[in-house]
Amino acid sequence: MGEGITFALVEGTRFEQSNIDEFTSCFGISDPVVPTVVQLGSDELKPDGEPFLDIEIVLMIAPKLSGLYVFQKKLNSLADWVTLFSAPLDTKHTAGVPVQIMSGSLGNCEVKWGFAAISMMEYIFMNAAASGVHVFISAGDSGSSTCYHHDKKTKTKSAEYPASSQYVTGVGGTNLALNEDNTIKGEGVWNDRDFPAPYNKKFGAGGGGKSRFLSKPLWQKGTKIKGFRRTTPDVAFFADPFPGYVVNDSLRGWFDNGGTSAATPFFAASMALVLQAAEENGITLDLTYEMIYKLANSNAYDGVFQDVVIGNNDIFDVGCCTAGPRYDMASGWGSLNINSLAEVLIPSLRN
Repeated sequence: MGEGITFALVEGTRFEQSNIDEFTSCFGISDPVVPTVVQLGSDELKPDGEPFLDIEIVLMIAPKLSGLYVFQKKLNSLADWVTLFSAPLDTKHTAGVPVQIMSGSLGNCEVKWGFAAISMMEYIFMNAAASGVHVFISAGDSGSSTCYHHDKKTKTKSAEYPASSQYVTGVGGTNLALNEDNTIKGEGVWNDRDFPAPYNKKFGAGGGGKSRFLSKPLWQKGTKIKGFRRTTPDVAFFADPFPGYVVNDSLRGWFDNGGTSAATPFFAASMALVLQAAEENGITLDLTYEMIYKLANSNAYDGVFQDVVIGNNDIFDVGCCTAGPRYDMASGWGSLNINSLAEVLIPSLRN
């Protein structure tokens, strides 16, 4: 349930605790950890659906975290981004306890950042990795044309940053087909291109593609993607907002939401459970992205990963990216079975 794990969410807007309380009460989540707000700066923040979505998904999976810190900062400049993502690494904000997991559903397409800004942000994520912090970032909601989600006009191929960082786990999106008993029948890439009411009044699809600025890190092995650039996503989880995740916020009340903004805290919170089990058994795990690629290139792949081989995230016919066996830039290595993952990593959990 997350005991012993300190978790940070980074947000550009604020939330209302009353909606979180209503959500946990409705779903019978007893005595969940109460989010601690860390307000960075004096700018007035507007309420927005993102922090509600992040917090509620985390509490669905890991309600007993030792600490859930929600860092809030209005993002007007690069300096604001630097402040927001570096603050969770400073233990003065977290009662002296280091953060173990950071999750962020924020970003922009790489071309909007530029090389200099990305280089500065990479220093922050490098420090996070050196401190053993598992960082999870959403890969975007406009498929292989991530700029479109932000400016509503640029349709060319583009990867999302910070999901394309060399020091984070980039999370893409899938949709699910279910059996009558609600078990998973199949999984494909999330792409609402042909849906009659596009997600968020835009074409929605799980982000992915090849970085323009960042080299392929040493740990990113076995992808069989040509070239020397970092590719995203690393993995993908349920993101289709139809039917989506049921959430409650102060703007719309109860409704269905989704996107890689949902898939990311879902995976991050799931990894909190894995980290808890590892710590309880005296095991130190690799950072999540390193662990994913080691397992994906081992005999454990078929037992841990749900390979996504159906669909694509190309919403404007730009020629990228289609799902296929093993790794692809539409779904990464696919989804993970968290129970199987924990059993592979922690021998004492095996039957």
